[in-house]
Amino acid sequence: MSRKGKAFLELDPVYRTTQLTRLSPDRHDAGHVRFANDDSTSARADGPPKPDIEPEALCEMFRKARERNAKLQLVFEDGKLSQAKSKSMCLQIRDQQDVPLASLLGNQNQVWTLQDKWVLAVILAHAALHCPAGSWLRADWSKEHVSFFRRGATQQADLSHPFLTLDFDNQPAGVSLDGSDALFEPQPTLLSLGILLLEVIKGTAIETHHSPEDLIDGRPNEYTNLTTALRLLEKSNGDLFVGYRKAVKACLEWDTANGELQHEEFARRMYEVIVEPLERELEHGFEISPDNLGLTGLKGIKV
Repeated sequence: MSRKGKAFLELDPVYRTTQLTRLSPDRHDAGHVRFANDDSTSARADGPPKPDIEPEALCEMFRKARERNAKLQLVFEDGKLSQAKSKSMCLQIRDQQDVPLASLLGNQNQVWTLQDKWVLAVILAHAALHCPAGSWLRADWSKEHVSFFRRGATQQADLSHPFLTLDFDNQPAGVSLDGSDALFEPQPTLLSLGILLLEVIKGTAIETHHSPEDLIDGRPNEYTNLTTALRLLEKSNGDLFVGYRKAVKACLEWDTANGELQHEEFARRMYEVIVEPLERELEHGFEISPDNLGLTGLKGIKV
């Protein structure tokens, strides 16, 4: 922005959005530029502006605005930044309890369509593709680590927008969030994904399918879910679409089919045998592409 002229800047510290209104000399509402979707009318500075704001003072103003749930309004004129009168927020933030996927499986009150299940499956596969190591995605991730928020005032979870639950206080020591210090072991992550995909398409938890032969002395062990998933997949031969079945099978038998791959080779191979078949079935069945879901495929991954 040129140092000449006048602009009005409105910062929303609660929702972390910004709206910039550039004011022309002749007309105060000309050249309106938005950085956030805001239906409010163009704001104007009320009263004479205060002197230029130092960076430290700006941070303090931003903090106070957040505490008071107010929008911070600033005026940038001829290279100087000054404060205008702040205004209260029209909307109040309400705490919303997340809904774990575990609580939805087998829940008769939750409506699951086949499209819901396919969309969720593709999103979960992309999560494993883009976060194969490190603290953002646990190797033993499960239905307990996938959550949703409810749609408006209804009790139905918004299945198209899952969130990964991450506990920063209980991360393994020495593991960075970007995975740079993590040992690259794709098999546990993909095993977890395969089980999740089966749970989603069946609508029930893997534990409900345990049989006596999956247990030792009547108790589950580290291989119980794998043996249960393999048996369930075999019995579902006529119930699953080919692409979905192949994706689950690739997850459960990754080590047998692919051996040891480096990170770059793993990403490409995983996309080919797991993610892409799911995407293809979703697009053929419901005309929903990865772009429609805001997914990027292999973009941003070094392959």
